[in-house]
Amino acid sequence: MAAREKIAPSLPDTQDNTMEAERVNLIGNTLIDLAARTQELRGYL
Repeated sequence: MAAREKIAPSLPDTQDNTMEAERVNLIGNTLIDLAARTQELRGYL
């Protein structure tokens, strides 16, 4: 058992949660950007 688990076994790993939120935001922003580019390309077709 790791030392952290002995001290505070019920604390969530906030770094993992923060990284997960950042990844979700990145994916969302990428989808928004792709949607905007798609609309722009449709204007040319």
